[in-house]
Formats: sequence, structure tokens, C-alpha cells
Amino acid sequence: MRTHRDKNGISNRLINWSELTEERLERIVEVVDAPALCQVLSIVQEGLEEARAGFPDLTVLYEPGRYEFVEVKGPGDRLQSNQQLWMRRLLERDIPTRVMRFSLV
Repeated sequence: MRTHRDKNGISNRLINWSELTEERLERIVEVVDAPALCQVLSIVQEGLEEARAGFPDLTVLYEPGRYEFVEVKGPGDRLQSNQQLWMRRLLERDIPTRVMRFSLV
């Protein structure tokens, strides 16, 4: 958390500081196991420019060890190529990921 405090507010293309509060980061670290976090960071490291967009819309944190990344799609909406790339890379690493589709009633 010290790094979060030290770097918070410094311009970074990958981190939205107003969204990644210290409390949220603590919750992520509590729920998502370290190997999975390392896998996500390795995807970013593999292709920084590609990783800047397409990450799933939601990070759902249930309880320690139980989480998922969810891409939300509405009627007529489809996965873009950068979203497909993220989904494929996450699934290849056995990281819980899914697409949630909804329709208007």
C-alpha cells in the first residue's frame, strides 16, 4: 500500500487513481490470489499498448479466492478485438472471466 500512497496522483496511462482507491486495492489483494494478480500483470507486460483498452468492464469480488472479470454487452453489442484479446488471455490463464449479455424487456 506504500507504493499506492507514493504514486497516487502521478499520471499513469494504466491507472485511474480516482477509481483505484487504497480501500479498493486492499479488497482486490484480499480476494484475488497473488498468482492470478501476477498473471494479469504479465498480460499487461506482454503488450502494454494492447493492454490499455479492452479489459472487462467489471471486477466482481465475492470472497477470498472467489472473483470474476465480467464484460457487459447489451442488445446488438459485440466484443471488440481488444476485448476478445483480453478475454482470451485471461481464460488461457484460468482466470474467471465471462461475458454477461442483457436484453431490454
